[in-house]
Amino acid sequence: MKEVFLKYRKWIVLIVVVLILGKLFFGGSKGYTTEEFEKEVQDASEGKIVLTNSKIERLKESEDDLYFTEWNGNKVMLSLEDDKVKLPCLITTPPAGLMDEIAIGQYHEFIQVLSSVLDEDLSLEDSDKLISNDLNFNHQIMNGTEHTTTNNEIKYTLGGGGKETTWYSLMIEREK
Repeated sequence: MKEVFLKYRKWIVLIVVVLILGKLFFGGSKGYTTEEFEKEVQDASEGKIVLTNSKIERLKESEDDLYFTEWNGNKVMLSLEDDKVKLPCLITTPPAGLMDEIAIGQYHEFIQVLSSVLDEDLSLEDSDKLISNDLNFNHQIMNGTEHTTTNNEIKYTLGGGGKETTWYSLMIEREK
């Protein structure tokens, strides 16, 4: 466990910092409860995506709660405020070397659905354009380069990969 933490400590610290800064700068939002969020994701995917292993954890040095869930090995972490999910959101995959074409296709569909649920002004079609074209999904998967775009005052950063031991990720956060 210690080796895993040491190996990914930069990502873990980045996630915690982003969540704390998001809380400080962006305050509350109406958002979804965790149950509403899970139902919305399932409805948006026409029942194909059912989130599992959901749990809420309190940060030890903060009053913030974190909401964790997953689907087919893809993990999601969102901040919770007043029992409502809110940005920022981090979505990660299993290590890139363990993913085949089917898993990569499922990841694409997963981030497409989640981005349309988290940004109420983004349709599934617009989300597909954002992921496929604006974030250049295929290029990022093949080369591991980071791609960033903004839409509706929300910043999307697609990154990771490039090595078999790193995972792919999508960070969705309010534009600063």
